[in-house]
Amino acid sequence: MKVRYFEGFLKHLIEQSAHPGVTKVETLREAGIIEHGGDVYTPVGLKLALADGAQVVLRLVRGSPPGGDKAGTPDTFDATTMPPGWMDGWLDGAELAVGRPTKIPAIEADLKLLLARSRNAEVKSVQTIAEWGKSPDKTVGLVVKCVDGADIFVHFLKAAPAGDRLDRHADYAIPAAML
Repeated sequence: MKVRYFEGFLKHLIEQSAHPGVTKVETLREAGIIEHGGDVYTPVGLKLALADGAQVVLRLVRGSPPGGDKAGTPDTFDATTMPPGWMDGWLDGAELAVGRPTKIPAIEADLKLLLARSRNAEVKSVQTIAEWGKSPDKTVGLVVKCVDGADIFVHFLKAAPAGDRLDRHADYAIPAAML
């Protein structure tokens, strides 16, 4: 699964789930988030606006499958490829509740649940970074193992609690109030 395809897929899942804790989801391109290095580019990921006013930026990074991509691997997500009933019951057991301050582990758990129940034939498994155990410098996030051998990493790039601004926080430094 290509990372831009996954970006569209995850955005679609979040939007279609009608999760009460998420008020808006947009790609980083739609949100106007760019990075400056040698070149200006738009990273792959999503920006979430949450019901309590908190904001979270997810950065998506992909490790290529052994041997590279197969010919015909789609670059972008097409919602018509989802099986009927893919959303049924996905909110059962969800931890993120409206009215409570946003906590990153609850968002991580909900995203894991959503991806695991998506019934996308390309998703082999979903683990938290902690379950995966191979990234001691990152404490939250997901590893999505794809059938083609690719790994997609969902990192919490930035987070800001209600009333705060994203640009006040360093990349990958989650405010203690949100942990």
